[in-house]
Amino acid sequence: MLLGLLAGLLDGDGSLQLNTTLKKPRISVRISTSSLNLVRTIKELLRRLGCRYSTVTHKPRGHSNTAYTINPCVGDFYRLLPELVFVGERERTMRKTFLGMSAPSEPGDLIPIQPALAVELRKYFGCSKQDSADTKAVYSVWQQAAKNGYTTRASAKRALSYRDYPDFQGLDCFKARVADESIMWERIEKITPAGRREVFDLAVPRTKIFAVNDGLVIYDTMNFHVPKSKDAVKEAFELLLPSKSLIQPADMKSAMPRMISEGAGGLYLASLPPDKKQQPRIFMTWRDVEHAYDRGEIALDDAVIVASG
Repeated sequence: MLLGLLAGLLDGDGSLQLNTTLKKPRISVRISTSSLNLVRTIKELLRRLGCRYSTVTHKPRGHSNTAYTINPCVGDFYRLLPELVFVGERERTMRKTFLGMSAPSEPGDLIPIQPALAVELRKYFGCSKQDSADTKAVYSVWQQAAKNGYTTRASAKRALSYRDYPDFQGLDCFKARVADESIMWERIEKITPAGRREVFDLAVPRTKIFAVNDGLVIYDTMNFHVPKSKDAVKEAFELLLPSKSLIQPADMKSAMPRMISEGAGGLYLASLPPDKKQQPRIFMTWRDVEHAYDRGEIALDDAVIVASG
């Protein structure tokens, strides 16, 4: 279903292009829209499919609105391409052309590495005139990794396959990160302090993990705003309870009683038909019926007669 949704977006507002003016043909994929809500939805879709992306914002010109272009990561998109089914003739042709090409390398496919580990790995290679070009290239990989704290997956694979390394601390974990292509890594561009605030951590009986906006995963955490004063508690009951906030536009009255009755009616219609041989029980008031139901003496679909009406 998710792949079908992505194919539909590319059929409509998307674009598949092949740049043949370069020495090596290059694939480009983009989706354009002026809807910020659609941008958020497309980002969530790509994240769930394991496809990284970049977003470009275009300022409005004249009477136009702000526009957005989402560029899926070509390497990740190529991996999804065999399962995408397009409707448009041009898109089907481009898909066939793309699949006939070799898998593109992705410079944005970054893998984190501990700088201390990169320094140890770098010691096994030299960068003098006597060293071969391959040795210098591997040395450069580990040197940049020690400086930046990350390297590309393709560079890491080449450097790790060049020779056997001693069993350094953390090397096995780094090799596992390089081999597992189902996990995407992104650099944190900026951290902005938000100040100090009083918060409360509420315990949850079982482990809970939540995925929130932009792919952030949090563990056993929630936002819960607690009213502190009596006035705040009173306001919460007056404004936040469903019976207070779900209002019918027709008469501005609570929609809860109607919702409850409709829900009970739907449950009744979906249940098994009542036993016609069972004699209906007689109650004086509807309150007596409710009490009998609460005590478990009657079921929801039992026949009853109320003497008072």
